[in-house]
Amino acid sequence: MARTAGAAAPAPASSGGMAVYGPWAIAAALLVAVVGYMSTQSTEAPLAADAGAGAGGMPPAEAPFASGGGGGGAPPDISSMTPRERAGRLYDRIMRYAEQGKMDSLQTFAPMAMASFEMLGAELDLDARYDYGRVATETGNLDVAVAQADTILRSSPTHLLGLSLAARAADKQGNAALAAKTWKAFMAAKDAELKKNLTEYQAHAADIESATAMAKGGK
Repeated sequence: MARTAGAAAPAPASSGGMAVYGPWAIAAALLVAVVGYMSTQSTEAPLAADAGAGAGGMPPAEAPFASGGGGGGAPPDISSMTPRERAGRLYDRIMRYAEQGKMDSLQTFAPMAMASFEMLGAELDLDARYDYGRVATETGNLDVAVAQADTILRSSPTHLLGLSLAARAADKQGNAALAAKTWKAFMAAKDAELKKNLTEYQAHAADIESATAMAKGGK
């Protein structure tokens, strides 16, 4: 689920099991983002009018850094976003596509999203590692998802986001026994962990509720 609420030096490939996408991917991502956003701004108004009249116009191009809120206002200034903010926008978009079952769109933005987290370097804290792992899970990069979950749990063995990420990855890998064991650990740790009121728990409250439903369902 989406969260509530300049490129860094590449991190080593061995750190948390990151896939290597390279600086060129970020440059390409930003170019696509700018072109996509400009296209959206230039086409959105006339196409909205055409849609109501049944003119059969094509939908406006999607901008990967748009918030998707539909509330109008000034467009986001991506040049002022930090690498973490850009990664967060792409995380939100990948999660939205996953929830909507738009797998073609998800795969289109997958390399951009993965590269954005790959380039975070020192900003890849536990919260960002969870986001990275969830993107990896939804885009089929299960080794990366498992590595991020392992890194979170090495730092905090009962961390709810680490446990839920590990369980989701195990489920995607078809390892039902490991998934069930991890979901059990998630439920055992939940009450005590939530009392910590960690910032990442607040940001991912909806994810934790979703994970709770999955754990109770034995998934």
